[in-house]
Amino acid sequence: MIVPISTREQTREQLRDYLAVLDMIDEFKADCMGWQFQIGLLGLRPASDLAEGLFNSQCRPEGNGDTIVCATEADQGNVIPAELLKRLLKQKGLNPSVFMHDTRWAGDHEGRTIWMLCNSGNSGAYAFNQNPDSLEGVHSYRQVRRKFKLGGGTFAGLGLPGDITWARTFLRDNELWMDIGRGEIVDLPEEKRNEWWNGATPQWPFLPTYLGVERDTMMAHYMSNHIALCYGDVFEEMVALSQELGFKIRIFGQQSKGGTND
Repeated sequence: MIVPISTREQTREQLRDYLAVLDMIDEFKADCMGWQFQIGLLGLRPASDLAEGLFNSQCRPEGNGDTIVCATEADQGNVIPAELLKRLLKQKGLNPSVFMHDTRWAGDHEGRTIWMLCNSGNSGAYAFNQNPDSLEGVHSYRQVRRKFKLGGGTFAGLGLPGDITWARTFLRDNELWMDIGRGEIVDLPEEKRNEWWNGATPQWPFLPTYLGVERDTMMAHYMSNHIALCYGDVFEEMVALSQELGFKIRIFGQQSKGGTND
């Protein structure tokens, strides 16, 4: 896999943006945020992905050992479930990292539908190393030239295998809904993994993921190309919390460890 690197100057500007936003988070006492880079900033600043990936990582400049949930494209439908998942993970003593990805497309592997989760570069480092104190496994490549004319590095890596909980909120008929499911990040054979990664965007992070539901069901009912997910089982807690907050619930795939509901 051959991809171009970001320049030193672009990376310095990305880190400057990170520190500026960190100051704003402190000033406004924000718990989480969305970064709408592609509208307004695309022609003015290097890509926001390096900064977004750092915020979603525990190991980061001037950090406090915690993540700050940062939704790419200022996606409220992702930042809300991501923040809820983070709080549930902390309550259960699990790692609080939550990852936000694009559901790019799906393929078959060993009889299951595996999704190509590959976003523009803001997945936290824990997905790549499962070590909260390290950025090992993170690679920063120059953002794709066809859209990001001013460059800047991504925050890329390969997701490690493990069980996950995922969620997504949306608004329909003036009511808030929450989609929730269990799944698994899988370990694809190297040849298939590289074929899929290069067939999408190799500069971006890649989490090959089973979402516990068949492709056609997902395509027919899921309301977005974005998804929030985390390592660990907080499925039942996420259902209960969402209901307590007034969300209507849709459960995709496994609703218990022993049963399925597509």
